[in-house]
Amino acid sequence: MTEFLFNSDRTEAILQWDGSMALDEIMDELESQGIIIGVDRAEIAAALEELGAAGDVRVARGKPCVPREPAVVQMENQAGLRSGTVDEETGRMDFRERGGINLVRGGDPIGILYPSTDGAPGVAVDGSPIRPAQPEEANQWPGENVRSEIGPKGTLKLFARSRGVVRIGPKGEIYVTDVFELEGDLDMGSGNIDTPGSVHVQETIRNGFRVHAAQDVHVGAAIENANVKAGKSLIVGAGIFGGEDSSLQAEDLISARFSQNANMRSGGDVILNFDTNSTIEANRRIIATSGEGRLRGGVYFAGECIIAKELGSPNGATTRVQAGMGPKQYRALAFVQNELRRANVKLKRTLALQEEEAAKRGDAPITPEQASTVRSIMKDLRDVGERINELDRERKGLESIQDSDKPISIRVENIVHAGVQIQIGNSHLAIEDTMPGCTFRRDPETEEIRYV
Repeated sequence: MTEFLFNSDRTEAILQWDGSMALDEIMDELESQGIIIGVDRAEIAAALEELGAAGDVRVARGKPCVPREPAVVQMENQAGLRSGTVDEETGRMDFRERGGINLVRGGDPIGILYPSTDGAPGVAVDGSPIRPAQPEEANQWPGENVRSEIGPKGTLKLFARSRGVVRIGPKGEIYVTDVFELEGDLDMGSGNIDTPGSVHVQETIRNGFRVHAAQDVHVGAAIENANVKAGKSLIVGAGIFGGEDSSLQAEDLISARFSQNANMRSGGDVILNFDTNSTIEANRRIIATSGEGRLRGGVYFAGECIIAKELGSPNGATTRVQAGMGPKQYRALAFVQNELRRANVKLKRTLALQEEEAAKRGDAPITPEQASTVRSIMKDLRDVGERINELDRERKGLESIQDSDKPISIRVENIVHAGVQIQIGNSHLAIEDTMPGCTFRRDPETEEIRYV
């Protein structure tokens, strides 16, 4: 019986053709195995003729299911959209994602809650139905300092009861919380800011100043060589200019129009129009698809994926792009690997000491002092052996992250310049010649980086 390969939802069937089966035999085999949906004899014949020799031929195509859309909130203004996790096509914020600085006054509209919509079932190549997964629904609407009104077609209009910043909680609740607002620049007139709430600087954070906020930091203009730390999101209306002493950190999101010579780290996403010569770390994604969409001359480090229009520069400036582990995991793996090397060095030294003591003793009876030395050496051997086993287990656990089911990739829409260094997991690829946009992924079997 001929073997066919299927994708995960069985909406495609692939024949690994060795050139020996005729078209009629293939059609008979499809029918005998119950593969009946999306079978086109003329299309298969054309594919076989184009292939000529052995290879893979798609012989059937079903209908993928349309996922059921979860309830979403469309925020009222662009500030909220920039700071949330937003669907790029619809502009709607998914209620399950925490995010969003959205400054409001009492009575201001916050947004509209759209109810979930039904998906559509699909059909596998054998005719069996495929039912769409059911998304998680919101637990409560609205939250603190928010009131609601019934809107058309099952929607819910949301309004602020008080002045503050709009937040979306982990259970889907929308609430308004306090925010510290600063008119103009953050400079000598205001000094550094450290607050348990959110901060809104209308203009620029000037060189050498510090802002630490337990919630969001919103900067209307720019950040100039400053130290900024946000417990949730950091949103910059214009650009980020880094320097030797600057550091930017946010747990959920960093978003800016551009950045240069910056050092930034996000526990979630980093979203930019373009960057030059920065070191950027994101536990989830780095996205540069608006405007120029360029990442050039820096080090870009994402746990899941990097998406940009352009990587590198025409003059071949080195640009390092890495995906496959979150920065925290990479640092943890480097630490474990270093500790393993140190433990193995200690093991070799201890074994050498054991041999040296045995040579000194020879066949003579062991003295109490020698017995104490032997016991100490044996204890060291046990301890270092246990430490090596513990570190090795930790190393394997960290390395397994790169082979997880997460959609790890580096996607470039327009151009990849020579001089770009690609790394996914522990696999490397140096781009020697400029090439058109493509998607880079790591093949878990060969451990090579491939692109399509």
